[in-house]
Amino acid sequence: MKEIYLIRHAKAEAPKKKPDKEKKRKLTKTGMDEIKKKGKKLLKAKLIPDIIFSSDAIRTMQTAKELARILKVKSKHITSVPLLYESAAGNENSSESNTESTAELSHSAQIINFVQNLSPDYKKIMIVGHNPVLSTIAQKGMKPVAEATPVSLPTGGYACFRFAADDWRDIRFEDAELILQSVQKTDRQPADFTKENYRYVYSVLEKKITVLLKSLKKNTREKSKHKISLNPHIAKITKKFIKSLPADFRVAPTRR
Repeated sequence: MKEIYLIRHAKAEAPKKKPDKEKKRKLTKTGMDEIKKKGKKLLKAKLIPDIIFSSDAIRTMQTAKELARILKVKSKHITSVPLLYESAAGNENSSESNTESTAELSHSAQIINFVQNLSPDYKKIMIVGHNPVLSTIAQKGMKPVAEATPVSLPTGGYACFRFAADDWRDIRFEDAELILQSVQKTDRQPADFTKENYRYVYSVLEKKITVLLKSLKKNTREKSKHKISLNPHIAKITKKFIKSLPADFRVAPTRR
C-alpha cells in the first residue's frame, strides 16, 4: 500500500508585483495558525509521512517545516523540489477555471511522473505545493465527486489518498482511495438549514441593515416622521441570501 498527502501551502503574503520576488512570499500569522490546525487533524488521523517533498518557495517550506514539527517528522526528511514550484509558477494567482488547461495537465503529469519514480522504500509521502496543479491532481483522485464540482484546494487545504500498490510506478490517481480531504474553505460538513440557522442569519443582517440605515439618515440629515418596520424587508433578504448559498456553506453557525 502507498499513501500520498497533497497539501497546498497555508495563507501567505499578497502576491508580489515583481515575478522574481514571488518565491520569497512568507506565511502570514493567519497562515501559521491555519496550518497548525490542519497539522493536528492529520496527526489525529495518523497520516504521518516518511518524507515531505516541498516546493522551494518560502511559503511552502514554512508550511512543510511546521507540519513536520507537528507530525514529528525529522527535518532531514524534508526535501526541497524545484519542480513543484516550476509546475505552478505564474499560474497560482490566475483566475480559476472549471476547465483544466493543457499546461495544468502537463504540469500535473510531471509531478505524477516524479512520484512514480520514487524509491519503493517510501510508504507514505507528503507533497507541499501550489495551485492550480495540486487541485488538478486531487481532482483525478476524487471522481466521481469532483465531476459535479471541480476541486480547488484552498490555502492549507489537503487531499490524502491511498493506493493498492506496492510500487510507486503502479499508482493511478483514478484508482485511488480518498482517506481525508479539506478541499472546501471549511472543514464542516454540509447540513440542512434549520430555524437556528435562519435566526442567526436574520440577526446578523438585522444589525448590519439597521447600522447602515442609521448611517444614511445621519449623513443626509433627514428625520423620518414615520416609524418603518424593517422586519418584513430583512426577512425577505434573509430568505434570498440563504437560497443563494451553496450547499456546502449551509452549516450551523459557530458559537463564539
